Amino acid sequence: MPKDKPKHPASGCNPDAPTGTGPVCTTAKLLEIVSVDPNFAPSAESLAVKYDIKGLAGKTVKLTITADNGGGTVFEYTLNDGERADGSGKSLQWDGKATAGPRSGRFVTPLMGPFKAKLAGGGENSESPFKVLYAEIRVDWGKHTPDGAMPAPGDAVKYAQARLNELGYDAGPVTGAANAATTKALRRFQRANFIHGTQTLLTENGNADADTVTMLQNAAPRVRWEAGKNPLTQDAKHYIEDNYYNDRGQDFLTTALPEFNSKDRKAHVEDKLERPFIPIEVEILLLNKAGSAVSAPDAVGPVTIAWEADDGPEDASVIPGTNATAKTYVGRARKVGTSASASGARIDGSGDNALDSLDGFRPSADADYVKAWFPSGADSKLEPFTVRGYDSETRGPKTYHRALVDAWDHATDHAPRKGRSGVYFRHSFKSGDDAKVRVAMTFSGRANEAQLETDHQGHVVNLSKELGRWTIWRRARVNAYCQQALPSRASGSPNWATIRDWWSQAFIEMEHGGAPQQVLNYSTAIPSATYIAAILAAPVSHRPPAVTAAGHLTYSASQVYGGPAIAQAPAEGAVAYVRRASAAMASWCRHPINAILGELHRQVRKTEAEGLIIYDYRVHDPISGRDWDPGTAAFKPTTANPAAVNFTSGISGYVRLDGAVTMNVNNSFNVSCYLLHECGHARFLYHHKTGGGGGGNPSDNATHHDADQERCAMSYGISPDTPNGWFYPFCGKCLLRLRGWKVTTLPNRYTP
Repeated sequence: MPKDKPKHPASGCNPDAPTGTGPVCTTAKLLEIVSVDPNFAPSAESLAVKYDIKGLAGKTVKLTITADNGGGTVFEYTLNDGERADGSGKSLQWDGKATAGPRSGRFVTPLMGPFKAKLAGGGENSESPFKVLYAEIRVDWGKHTPDGAMPAPGDAVKYAQARLNELGYDAGPVTGAANAATTKALRRFQRANFIHGTQTLLTENGNADADTVTMLQNAAPRVRWEAGKNPLTQDAKHYIEDNYYNDRGQDFLTTALPEFNSKDRKAHVEDKLERPFIPIEVEILLLNKAGSAVSAPDAVGPVTIAWEADDGPEDASVIPGTNATAKTYVGRARKVGTSASASGARIDGSGDNALDSLDGFRPSADADYVKAWFPSGADSKLEPFTVRGYDSETRGPKTYHRALVDAWDHATDHAPRKGRSGVYFRHSFKSGDDAKVRVAMTFSGRANEAQLETDHQGHVVNLSKELGRWTIWRRARVNAYCQQALPSRASGSPNWATIRDWWSQAFIEMEHGGAPQQVLNYSTAIPSATYIAAILAAPVSHRPPAVTAAGHLTYSASQVYGGPAIAQAPAEGAVAYVRRASAAMASWCRHPINAILGELHRQVRKTEAEGLIIYDYRVHDPISGRDWDPGTAAFKPTTANPAAVNFTSGISGYVRLDGAVTMNVNNSFNVSCYLLHECGHARFLYHHKTGGGGGGNPSDNATHHDADQERCAMSYGISPDTPNGWFYPFCGKCLLRLRGWKVTTLPNRYTP
């Protein structure tokens, strides 16, 4: 009788048994991976490898993790006796830290895949793939220092750079070495702040001196974003402080200023400013086993984040249809540039932002434009991140240019920044310019690009983010308005809301709804003693004739004139008298007006560092002439000529320095337009057509204005016109100049 054939040791089946009389013989596995987590987040959780094992006690069995793009084997572990003992559904855990390969001692990252787990020993082996995936990117404001901490005030320059950035003064990278951006930021801070605890403005020297560092520790931040908006998710105004008129320190009486303060806008304003340094960071999250995004910065790796900015159309609604000619001019200037015709070379499809040739920062080529938004130079580097290069991506019909910044992945340095990518976004300071930042993860150029793209297909929507659209608005204010007498003009007092709306057409937002921060009472601000002292302090050459002592001055709360009464001469006609007397009083007041304006400026600057200061003065109280009666050789009680009754001098207003503006209460023009006009001069606007469309008038400046818009706030005397009908907003060129554009090279008009 033949011996029974042995049963298979693993299955217990008889290989010679008739079909259907027992279990089918198969080759049983002594070692088998039953399951592996499909994905996990290294460092935040562990990978579970479940397995069955039998008959390998005493054998060497190893768990090996391989990464095709991580140098092959990244982890190897020899099972202990208990782990090799027979059993089903046993489990091994791996936290994701590599023990071999280029990343040994650190956690693996999604960039290293595809991954496999393998068990092998005793001639048996089993393997199973798994993934490490990115789940989401989250955008937040970045930190100006790698550790997010403020340097100590003792390190004056480094502290000043970090603190100035925090306060909104744009000092740039925190390096400890002062550069042009640091110096300009310090000067902007110094002209806007006082020595701590005093009413004395900081010395505007651009140095981080002791007074400045002390005030930096106590200063309040500037308003940089529109109230109630989250710029990371919502469209918002981005404010640039714009209360620059010219340099301080000049004497109000003796300084010879250019015409209406209208020179050198670039030197006094644009060159003082710095394009913002807006720090933005992306936190990169991994996908955990539960399908949620989780923070695992040690396992992010140097994945690339692409940064781009969409320069879309500007908000054309800021110029209403009531100023249609200006709206047309601005629109064509944006789209056409320096060409006089719409057929000329366009800036881009929407015509947004000022070209570098027009004092903007936009190069004509889009590939260079992204380099302006996200510069790679050391002077714009958000430590510790680096813009390593630029590329482009085509989505639909459009090509987008991008700056590439790898996530910070250093093993030991700047741990708070690990697993993040960041940049300084260098926005414009030209009002009206706008941009929407987009960030996205990219695997472009990697050897496993296709695999990574496929693996992340289900998460791609969370691997890109768009921020709100940010529009630059210049922010300004009126510090004080002082009116010397009740208005005699038909238009009454300034309509601050109307004036505010006119400024807004240049993307200038006037604080406090356009109204002054304070309305000064003249007799309180300039009482008799102050009036007398201010005039006597003037040099002899700038004092009224024969004024050498207080007794030579007569104070009045309602007029500047403080000289002796001017009597009408016998037989002098009424009109001749009021003209003579008015001219004499106006001449007497020429320098005292400036002395009083200087005193108002000094007082206001004790508490308000920057802004317009408006002195609405009256030269003299109303005077009336009388008709001479030859028969009686005496004056009649009245005059028959209304031009000689209650006459006041209506000489013009003007601008001195640092936003100090004068107006004349008795100027017959509409007060709101008149105020806008004089404040326009303070903002370096030139006259437009004055009294007849150019015609050689030396006050006309054709290259500064749109020839198609004859009536502009900076023009006057256009016939036919009426004083109170002079009620015009700015023309297109004025609006662009207020925004910071160089307008002299733009055409005087655009052809349709």
